[in-house]
Amino acid sequence: MDKKDLSGFRMMTDCDIVLMIPGRRDRTDGKALAPLPVRDSAQTQFFIDAMVKNVSREMSEAAQQEIARYNLGTAALRFDHDEDMPRQDDIIKEGVSCMLALHKSTKLCVLEIYIPNSDDGVQMLECYGNDEVYIRPEGRSEFISEAEYLKELDINVTGLKRSAVFAYGNPSEQECVHCLANELTPHDGSVEGVLLEKVRHQNRSQYSGSRTYASATTLLEVSTEAEKPSNDKRIDYQTSEIYFVEQILLRDASATDINHRLMELSRKAGREKIKSDEIKKELKKIDSAFSQSTVLYDVSMFKWATIQEEIRLLSEDLGVPVITERNRSSKAILESLQKAVEAEENEKSEKLKNGFLLAITGMSLIDTLYTGLSNFGSKNFLYDLSLFIVLCAFLIYSFIKKKKF
Repeated sequence: MDKKDLSGFRMMTDCDIVLMIPGRRDRTDGKALAPLPVRDSAQTQFFIDAMVKNVSREMSEAAQQEIARYNLGTAALRFDHDEDMPRQDDIIKEGVSCMLALHKSTKLCVLEIYIPNSDDGVQMLECYGNDEVYIRPEGRSEFISEAEYLKELDINVTGLKRSAVFAYGNPSEQECVHCLANELTPHDGSVEGVLLEKVRHQNRSQYSGSRTYASATTLLEVSTEAEKPSNDKRIDYQTSEIYFVEQILLRDASATDINHRLMELSRKAGREKIKSDEIKKELKKIDSAFSQSTVLYDVSMFKWATIQEEIRLLSEDLGVPVITERNRSSKAILESLQKAVEAEENEKSEKLKNGFLLAITGMSLIDTLYTGLSNFGSKNFLYDLSLFIVLCAFLIYSFIKKKKF
């Protein structure tokens, strides 16, 4: 049955949206990283400066110093509908800001795309979730896919992409629920269940100026102020919440990346003969990455008790317990592989020691045989005979041991 065209239907008609995609900036083919297309966009720079200023007010200096921020300029975005969506039109947004937050130690990163004054927020989020977002970077004439843009930046996606939505104009309960679900019109009617309960009973904000909710993919903050602030004032206010989500994405990216590397190493070790020193070298890298990742996100980074409480509650909604469990699983795998390598090295060491003892015993036996037989023939012949007897004994011993094991 054909769906009704709902091109005129909109949800979350007055909001700012930040699309946030986590990953690691590296290459798997061994080639050098492409230089980042750094721009001097004043609009994007304001976003970066506001982020740095507000982070310095509310978070520890050590946490903020680890993040490098790159101005990637402005861009246009196109949100395409697909056959399963009830909308029959695409959305184009001009003048969005693009910024890359790069964690210096781990090379993990978050691409952040700031979209001001969105008048069809839920539709955009649905397209974003369906990977139907296309970007036209500054100075380009053609749109490219989100995946192509990330490839140009040498970003390998790892972890779950998320979004932050800042809503104004008193959106309805259903608009908020659909925003958290990232669905415009589900097949089975309105969104209910857990997400509806969140909007009705789980306001996480610790201040009267807003109501804050979160799902696994989206943080939603609804302003309760009578007047909508200017663009600059909104960005200045929003950056603390954006930073908080950014840190969770970095933690998620790290947990996912480490888990993937460990599982791949486990499979490789099971399929192939890898030298223990190669495995040990890779495990050391992963162990180092694990140690660095544990400081990426911690409620104690935030200075104020009200912020800490709000973030603690929102962390649960945005999946921090799942991330923590994945890290716990990775740590167990890491320790298991490290013990296996140590056991293999100990076994090799024991074999080497036994080999030395056998060699010493063999030399002693040669000397004994040579001395005992010296009265029955020439010295050269007797020495060669002694050596031949010991070598034959050693080969027979090695053959029997190989068959046994």
